[in-house]
Amino acid sequence: MHLTVVGFNYKNTPLSLRERLAFDREKSVAVNKSLINQEVIEEILTVSTCNRTEIYCVGSCISGVKETIYHIIAEAIKCGVSELLNVSYVYSDAEALKHLFRVAASLDAMVVGEAQVLGQLKGAYQAAVEYNTAGPYLHKACHAAFRAAKRVRTDTDIAMFPVSIGTLAVELIEESFGDLSKATALIVGAGEMGELVSNRLKDRGLAHIWIANRTRETADALAKAVQGIAVSFDSWKTHMQTADIIVTSAGGGTFITRDDISQAVVLQKGRQIVIVDLAVPRNVDEAASKISGVKLYNIDDLQGLADKNLAARREAALKAEGIIEEETSAAFGELRHLKLAPMLKQLQEKYSAIIKSELEALYSECPDLTDKEKESIKICAEAIVKKFLHGPIRVIKEEIARPGSSGAEVSATIQKIFCLP
Repeated sequence: MHLTVVGFNYKNTPLSLRERLAFDREKSVAVNKSLINQEVIEEILTVSTCNRTEIYCVGSCISGVKETIYHIIAEAIKCGVSELLNVSYVYSDAEALKHLFRVAASLDAMVVGEAQVLGQLKGAYQAAVEYNTAGPYLHKACHAAFRAAKRVRTDTDIAMFPVSIGTLAVELIEESFGDLSKATALIVGAGEMGELVSNRLKDRGLAHIWIANRTRETADALAKAVQGIAVSFDSWKTHMQTADIIVTSAGGGTFITRDDISQAVVLQKGRQIVIVDLAVPRNVDEAASKISGVKLYNIDDLQGLADKNLAARREAALKAEGIIEEETSAAFGELRHLKLAPMLKQLQEKYSAIIKSELEALYSECPDLTDKEKESIKICAEAIVKKFLHGPIRVIKEEIARPGSSGAEVSATIQKIFCLP
């Protein structure tokens, strides 16, 4: 069996395509079910965040797994396989495991060191467990990744100065707007991202915050926490007309049009409006960026600030990479033992069958043997075989755990030596 990851992220996939690849829980479950029903795939987990979508699969044929993933995903988002091939990345075996660990530890994130992605990975794993698409490989790999992430956060300073996409969004707003003490902000979407931005804006001394969310109770709770005002979701057009800052992170794709923004600009008599659209798919029509007096940013516009964040954490990141290497090596050895388990079971079953056959022949030739004598002979035969297999099995385990050894070659050697099918 092999662990393979096929992914698409902010580094090499256009936002327009990432929007189509942004799977909510329902879509992720549907994709997982489609993939797990394919003959070449044994286990499946899909991670989808604001800046990445990754599919982790376990199967015996890497090329078959990759081909299947591309075709299922292309069908799910109505695009050509070639379009996906041009922007994807693929890792297998140890490299796939290392990538999973780097994702969990937030070393492969837009904002290095943020904790949000680990929570999203845990959510994806819980969904895979709930719908029975995770098996022994993904169980072991994910729990090892969670341990590695915890060690990185405990043993390095990577989280000493917590920074999130929400924090970067507020920094971008300050760069564009300036003093926030007299500004009014409309937050559309009170989920995790909306909560982060609202709290950071409050910390920066923002004068007024309106919170609009489809679930009113969630809006009420966030408004109370940031001393803002909860408004009905359907009233966002009205409040947008007097807001200086608009931050969106709601699900459902684009619902704020260019005309909506144009009308707000007219009513505000030419005052500058700063809009930060953190949703994927986007909530705001990108054509609004052409309107005079409007500064429209999306998730990818935070990259410059994220690069500064990475530079500040370079030393901690280097130490974290060393931890990831250690944890990957240890975990990959454990996974390779999983590969060996079915073959060792097959080996033990073969020799148990031989013992049974030979003992039956012996008992047939020696009918005078008592039950106690037969049991003693059986115990002796089993002990001889166990001692015979102990040395070879120990060597096999050491070989398959050795860095650089080929699991396929070791398996082939075992089959050849012990005449397994």
